[in-house]
Amino acid sequence: MQLNIREFLSGFTRNFWIIVITWVIFRVSYSLTFPYLSNYIIALGGDEASIGLVRAVESFMLALIVIPGGYIADIYGRKKIVVRFTWLIVLATLLYVIAPAWWFIVLALAIEGLVRIYIPALRALFADSIKPGYRGRANILSEILPEVVAIPFPLIAGYVIATYGDYNPLGYRLLFLASFFISLLAAILRQFFLTETIRVKETSFFKALSEGFRRGYTDIVNTLPKLTRHVKLILVLEVVLALTVGLTEPYFIRYAFLNGYESKSWGALLTALSAAYVVCSLIIFPFIDRIPHKESLIGTAALSSVALFIFSLGGWNYVTIGYSLWWVIGGILWIAFARVAIDVTPRAVRGRVNALQMLISNILHSVGNLIAAAIYVKNPQAVFMLASLILLMAIPVTTAIPKIEKIEE
Repeated sequence: MQLNIREFLSGFTRNFWIIVITWVIFRVSYSLTFPYLSNYIIALGGDEASIGLVRAVESFMLALIVIPGGYIADIYGRKKIVVRFTWLIVLATLLYVIAPAWWFIVLALAIEGLVRIYIPALRALFADSIKPGYRGRANILSEILPEVVAIPFPLIAGYVIATYGDYNPLGYRLLFLASFFISLLAAILRQFFLTETIRVKETSFFKALSEGFRRGYTDIVNTLPKLTRHVKLILVLEVVLALTVGLTEPYFIRYAFLNGYESKSWGALLTALSAAYVVCSLIIFPFIDRIPHKESLIGTAALSSVALFIFSLGGWNYVTIGYSLWWVIGGILWIAFARVAIDVTPRAVRGRVNALQMLISNILHSVGNLIAAAIYVKNPQAVFMLASLILLMAIPVTTAIPKIEKIEE
């Protein structure tokens, strides 16, 4: 047994554990604040349409910079950009604390979107740090561990908000302030314990940044025709998944509140679902890398579509059942997708492919946010029914992916 454990742990590098630990910290920070961001916008004077518009801004700003971010990740290096911009993302949290009105959240999310230029480098660093044959389990671990630690925090946040009133900004401000102090630890860990995974020529950051904006998009255009059919279909699948999330994510809490939930009960549901997700992930943990790639994607996409349809039916019971299925099965869908994406993408272009995935993801998030903003004010139920139908498109796209003959390093 000791030998098996030693062999198991040998597949995970120090970089992997540092990244996962910092994701644990950020998940705690996130669990205190962002599940309630849509309600914070309302508390600051916004309306239902404002929610989709505000969330679209962050996605749009991030879409502008992910391609240069991916270029920098492959040319300038992974670690330096991750460390520097992690500090900036932590400092940006303070903008939510001082927001005087809902429009200030637009500014905060726009700045945060730009600062997230480091995400392609972080994703590439994470992928570089996992040995082949461990990627499904690594992706589960990277989800399970943050989820386990963060389990009680949505409930805690719900009680804090309820203490001051669901639409009193003070409760939200206190939670964002706590989030800032918690996130500082993640920045410190990345600063001192991450190591670089690729060799690059020495250059200044600002020169690399300028070159990234100047050459990043051209480089992506030149790289795109060279990508395998596997990678191209993964990018198409990203379109489907991202549009689904863009439609639904800002309005889950609003639809739940429309159907009988309030801050305490919503926090209790999120906490219970976090625990359920951990249990389900642990059950599939030993088998995830042995499940065929396509079957894992098709099964979870179909079940996630059903979950959204159930949620759309409305009423406390259907909302609870539908969202519960979405939280658990949808989470496993993203794990399966991440595993396939890493396995088919060569290391040399992983930063640029990650950036291209994020470009597609954020453009479609933004489009989904705007569509949802227009639809929700007239027919809240239609947003989730539309998302359910769109997610079904993942099935034929996945079916078209050729058999994976080679697992990339």
